[in-house]
Amino acid sequence: MAQSRRAFIASGAGAALAAAHPALRAQAFPVRPVRIVVPYAAGGITDILSRMLAQKLETSFGQNVVVENRAGAAGIIGTDLVAKAAPDGYTVLMGAISPLVIARIAVEKLPYDPVKDFIPVTQVAASPTVLVVHPGVPAKTARELIDLIKRKSQPFNFSSAGAGTPSHLSYELLKREYDLDMAHVPYKGTGASLVDLIAGQVQLTMDSPGPLLSYIKAGKLRPLAVASATRLPLMPDVPTMSEAGVPGVEVNGWYGYLVPANTPAGIVDRIQKGFAEAIANPEVSARIIEMGAVPMATSSQQFAQLMQSELQRWTPIVKSLNLSFG
Repeated sequence: MAQSRRAFIASGAGAALAAAHPALRAQAFPVRPVRIVVPYAAGGITDILSRMLAQKLETSFGQNVVVENRAGAAGIIGTDLVAKAAPDGYTVLMGAISPLVIARIAVEKLPYDPVKDFIPVTQVAASPTVLVVHPGVPAKTARELIDLIKRKSQPFNFSSAGAGTPSHLSYELLKREYDLDMAHVPYKGTGASLVDLIAGQVQLTMDSPGPLLSYIKAGKLRPLAVASATRLPLMPDVPTMSEAGVPGVEVNGWYGYLVPANTPAGIVDRIQKGFAEAIANPEVSARIIEMGAVPMATSSQQFAQLMQSELQRWTPIVKSLNLSFG
């Protein structure tokens, strides 16, 4: 009994010591469940990706990893929740371009600072947008579509998944690069955007390939080009925008994980290692490719550099727009 009591006291003292010293906390991490906050509704790529990776992280961490959806305000609500969480590694953000880059440019009173309030852990995937049209549009290539829009032979409406999304940014870049006169019709998510596109209410969109693929295979949408430097393994017959004669339009949606500022470096490294192990799993990589994305596991520094370069790229474009988040 005395021996058990001494062991209990020793373990309690060790826990207290670990709580007091960041290096010891990092060494012990994790000792309880980890929460991944997805700032979007269930069912989208951010949610599916996070739940798949959470399963692999549980093996790596030896702890439960719970995914919590906190949707609202184009990702701002869930992102703000993580910004204000304890910097102990137990609350992790699934980050994307809209709340971390576009909102910083467009929202005057953003409740968090994407640079000062977070530490980027790792980027896990990138997903270029794909230019698709309704089958009734008489264009077989991206160049033909540009020429049609310029001739104004018929009204052209571009649907997007909402303000500040890669879908919307693709529209703005395409319109600006080629001086196009077409209306932008924003929706609350990709699903709603595609419903009206398939019905012929709008004529074209650019969005991540995952949600588009089944409609492309069914002949309900026609893909014209991929907005990336190289072709997608998922769509090897679809040319890049440059190959299709429309250079200057490259838009990648990207997905990565961040923790609150002041999280100990050792814990950041441990989380990054866990994600890297998950991405290295062949089943996980294959599933990410099936979703139309490119799997990766960057360093914290590489992810930070990506966010900074995206901020510089989109600032002049977004500042010229009247974006409304909500």
